Amino acid sequence: MFNCVLVKVSPEVSLKTKFVRKYFFDKLVSNIKGVFRANDISGSLIKKGNGRLFIFPDDSLNVEKISSLVLHVFGVQSVSLCYSFEFQNKDNLFDSSFLFAKSVLKKGSFKVEARRHSFEEFSSKQLEELLGSKILSGIPDLKVNLSKPSQTVFLEVNKNTAYLYDKLVSGPGGLPLGCEGNVAMVFDGKKEELVCGFLLMKRGCNVFPVAKKWNLKLKGHVNKLVKWNSFRSFHFSTFDELESLKEKSDIAVKAIAFGSFGKKVEGEKNKAGLAVFWPVAFLPKTFVKSI
Repeated sequence: MFNCVLVKVSPEVSLKTKFVRKYFFDKLVSNIKGVFRANDISGSLIKKGNGRLFIFPDDSLNVEKISSLVLHVFGVQSVSLCYSFEFQNKDNLFDSSFLFAKSVLKKGSFKVEARRHSFEEFSSKQLEELLGSKILSGIPDLKVNLSKPSQTVFLEVNKNTAYLYDKLVSGPGGLPLGCEGNVAMVFDGKKEELVCGFLLMKRGCNVFPVAKKWNLKLKGHVNKLVKWNSFRSFHFSTFDELESLKEKSDIAVKAIAFGSFGKKVEGEKNKAGLAVFWPVAFLPKTFVKSI
């Protein structure tokens, strides 16, 4: 039934100016395509919408796999398995929407949430009322509850295309990876370092791990973040290589980050004249643990 993955983009991306929004959207699409390549998914079509991305896999079996992978991409607010179809008239729109609703709704309460773009025949409110009335009269054991429904049918209409879904799965939000430059990040094996790296990436920074000396255990520790790094491998460096990380045109790190708490930051020195970040320094430990 589902033939599309609907991605709602983080509000802080959608609310940017037109030029910046285009740059962020392009970066997000590039990151998603990178995730697909890393997981041997090819041929998927990605369409841009108003605060939305619509992903159409060439193989229907990939729909659930794609939705799962996209949940690890920064800049994604939510992901929904979606049924998309083109309609010729209002009867076709509501008949097909009703069949979708009939396939997902169970006994209990429901409501319809509608959104339209470049579609003038009905307002969003009218779409909700018309589809809700058709569902109510055609499916027994259902009642309308607009404040606390047990289930919701979502309808989005864009010109002559409709998108229907019944669930929203929250994504990580934040900004698309890579839109805010490159940061060196010091690792020595502490759990809070993973949170530090996660938060830096969530703010759009590419992270370049740095350590005094690398071994397999420490690399394995850092590689827990790979799935949040658009499934890209990390570039591991030592402190002796910090200067080259600054000078290489394809990297050009602008700052260095430490994953330390509280007063521990006092003894850490600036490295190679870089700006210094302590993303988790004074965050509540319960918050850090939850991440």
